[in-house]
Amino acid sequence: QHPLHKSLHHHPLNTLSLSNNNNNNKSPPPDPILTRFLSPKIDDRGLPIADTLIAQIIAPSFQVFWLAANHAPLPTWLTPLSTSLFSRGTMVSPTLIHGAQLASCWLLGALAARGYESAAFDV
Repeated sequence: QHPLHKSLHHHPLNTLSLSNNNNNNKSPPPDPILTRFLSPKIDDRGLPIADTLIAQIIAPSFQVFWLAANHAPLPTWLTPLSTSLFSRGTMVSPTLIHGAQLASCWLLGALAARGYESAAFDV
């Protein structure tokens, strides 16, 4: 077990509780939120990789192509990083940077929601 996990395990802000029943009804104690990030349970190792690839590369690229094909205004995150360079590929860097931010949010959200546990995707 990670040393930081041990020291933060009993901190009151690390538990998510919807009721304040003081555990009188013999229900299991609430799961510490930090364990979802420090030692996540990932039953299919390919799922986070696939999610990251889709969120980082495929989704933002599809958005750029769709907006360009429909002659729609471009989002502000798609402005070129350098205004002096107007060559092919000036939209690649902003798209990948924005995609990395999307992938980070998606991955953290999936970990917080326990989306990589088999109970979440085995129906």
